[in-house]
Amino acid sequence: MLNYYLKGAMSDKIIADLKRSKEPTLNARLNKPLQVYLTLSGLGKRLQIYTKKRISQYEWDKDKQKVDIRKNKINGTEINEWLNSFQEALEKHNSINWNKGKTTTIEDLRNILDSITPSGAKKITNTFQEYFDLFLKEHKTNEGYTKRSRTIQKYMTFNNQLIEFTKIKRIRLELDSVDLNFLTSFKEYLVKNKNLSDNTVAKYIKTAKTLIRFYINKSLIKPFNLNAVKCVEREGEIYVIELKQLLKLQKYKLKNKRLEQCRDLFCFQCWTGQRWGDIEMIKSKDIITNRKGEKVWDIHASKTRKPIKVPLISYAIEILNKYKKDDKPLPTISMQKQNEYLKELGELVSKDNIGIAKVDGFDQITKHVLHYDGIPQENYFPFYKILTTHVARKSYITNSLILGVPERVVKEVSGHKSEKDFRRYVKFADIYKDEMIRKSFSKKNISKFL
Repeated sequence: MLNYYLKGAMSDKIIADLKRSKEPTLNARLNKPLQVYLTLSGLGKRLQIYTKKRISQYEWDKDKQKVDIRKNKINGTEINEWLNSFQEALEKHNSINWNKGKTTTIEDLRNILDSITPSGAKKITNTFQEYFDLFLKEHKTNEGYTKRSRTIQKYMTFNNQLIEFTKIKRIRLELDSVDLNFLTSFKEYLVKNKNLSDNTVAKYIKTAKTLIRFYINKSLIKPFNLNAVKCVEREGEIYVIELKQLLKLQKYKLKNKRLEQCRDLFCFQCWTGQRWGDIEMIKSKDIITNRKGEKVWDIHASKTRKPIKVPLISYAIEILNKYKKDDKPLPTISMQKQNEYLKELGELVSKDNIGIAKVDGFDQITKHVLHYDGIPQENYFPFYKILTTHVARKSYITNSLILGVPERVVKEVSGHKSEKDFRRYVKFADIYKDEMIRKSFSKKNISKFL
């Protein structure tokens, strides 16, 4: 009797138990390529041999002992045809041996395997772009969710960089050219040719490794040590809008509607601490009233897919009331445009205008450090030049901690998954509180009461 099986495959019971326990690594384990083995049983003997094929458990139909071509459209049919040909060759050889009164040996299995396995690497016929489109279509998060549109856009930007790299370096962009040298050269190109910061290089290389792992799991390219290409992503500075600045900014009278909407969105993000992707997707039905009659923003975070109930303080409600006659609770602006408008807004409010006092601190010269190939480079800009949507989120977290909101509560509302990332804000807030205490108890300040 001939049978195919995956070496190291999990049983249905184990998979069911892992699903019930919501094991985060389950999807990765199901998509890990496993060796396809053939067993030959008969006359009290059992032979087995590795077919030199690999397929993930997710793509394998254990009942049919074949690849599920609905889950592997690239080379599933080809693998199945090969498995059929190997099985037919073995059955024919076994029948001949039976008629001669002989038994099939493991050496026979090896010889037949070698005879039907072509020498050299398999020729890849699809273009790189076709395989990249497959990646965009099939790649999921570790939890099995479909990638968000913003993440897809990130992959498209990466793809453009990759195409530019191969053109400049005159490298053929095909899957069979993707190896350790290819990845190393791509990193050198980002560092030396594009002169990108270490953090930006790290993000591109991280994306490249995700893409390559997908192809390795599909058995489209040969595995290699991805960890050999190392990148260091350094912690960025934490920039914060202080509460007195925020209150003054929210009340600042703007004649430009575009900048007014930009300001309202920014302030709302400062009062709620949510990611820009969730600010963009806010709907009227998401604003609910709890049993105490308080307004709450009830969302499923777009990045973590977890439910969050954001308490809406009075300043946030003021902004929502301003747009309550509109179809959406807040104006719609793309993140790219919002970041562009924020710098224009910051420059405007940093100057004294007729009858309107400036918002202090937006023109303050601020140090901005980026690392290039491990070497720090310091630059100094007015604060408004570094204004982004990330500043709003960081301001909410830091201000909440300064005001004494428990860390657990802040973390729940902000939706932080990483304890390491969150601790940075705690440390920053503690330093800020220390400075406030020293300033309050300074000799100059105390002398006012003497």
